[in-house]
Amino acid sequence: MLHLIPDTYKVHIEAAGFKAFDVASVLVQVDAQSQVNAQLQVGAVTQSVEVTGEVPQLKTDRADVSLDFNSAYVNELPLVNRNFQSLLLSAPGTQQLVGWNHAATENPQGSQQTFVQGQHFSGTGYELDGTDNQDPILGIIIINPNLDSVEEAKITVSNFDAEFGKSIAGLMVASTKSGTNELHGSAFWFRNSDATQARNPFNQAPNVPLPHSKWNQFGGSVGGPVIKNKLFFFGDYQGTRQANGVTNNISIPDAKVLSTCTASTGNCDLSDYLGHVAGGNGQVYDPATGDPHTGANRTPFAGNLIPVSRLSPAAVSLGIPTLTAHNSTAGAAVAIRVLPHCRCGDGLHRPLRARRRLSDRRRGELGVPLPGET
Repeated sequence: MLHLIPDTYKVHIEAAGFKAFDVASVLVQVDAQSQVNAQLQVGAVTQSVEVTGEVPQLKTDRADVSLDFNSAYVNELPLVNRNFQSLLLSAPGTQQLVGWNHAATENPQGSQQTFVQGQHFSGTGYELDGTDNQDPILGIIIINPNLDSVEEAKITVSNFDAEFGKSIAGLMVASTKSGTNELHGSAFWFRNSDATQARNPFNQAPNVPLPHSKWNQFGGSVGGPVIKNKLFFFGDYQGTRQANGVTNNISIPDAKVLSTCTASTGNCDLSDYLGHVAGGNGQVYDPATGDPHTGANRTPFAGNLIPVSRLSPAAVSLGIPTLTAHNSTAGAAVAIRVLPHCRCGDGLHRPLRARRRLSDRRRGELGVPLPGET
């Protein structure tokens, strides 16, 4: 029997001339096979043999190495930003790519780049409710499901079946929840702000307010019956509002630099920078001298005095007038607070799922995207 929703089932088998066979509890998991071997005994159909022990969980039909997560694990594990893909880091042999990510315009779902068993992140396959869920160009997950919508997830790191042949690194399979005869749902709201952030001792001075930052993530899910015992629905939503303020250390020129470098004649006086620049002596060299390709053997400006005629008019008119002089030594780093910008997004991961019971032995399912879902 195919396409069963992950759950615990009761199995009943009967045939003419044999006693009925019952198994009280059979666990069906995502991307897994549950086998029940029935031993029918001769007798009347009105008699039954009930197996009360659990079905053995030893896998003899496949050799994959995997981890299974039910809805309780998915909801209770501390995942950064409630990103479903963070579950992949729970498997051995996985590593997060640091320092690079896809642009937000091509990755609004927040897909992460994770190496599995040393293979490139694009070699990891994704499936959602039995459907391929991997971008064929970028190699990332397409629909990153809301955690409240995940019924069960399975992560396979090696020896997966041939049906997943396009995956060369790992495989992440998920099944979403479905509505039932009872109306049920969930709601969540998580908030972080600068009020609870630690101060950076290297660029944020004591008794100075931190740059304003806040992060809000909210949403929920709801499911229930449309026609009792026949038609059910389930939907979910997740939104994120984020504004980040940062503090940077930059060098601001003093009054001497501003006055001499904006004059119409004379020299731009950068002598205060000599010996006061981190990682160097502060000496300015003439770019018109020496090797034009490597900069070797360039001639230094004597005393760091540069004729104003050598300065770029665009740099003087656009850059220097916008700066305000400070009283610190020229070249010294000054902490600057940058106003926050908002990064907002809504996640319509799998907004509507309908399930219809066609008969006692058959059922059908339909996932319907709403406008805005990708």
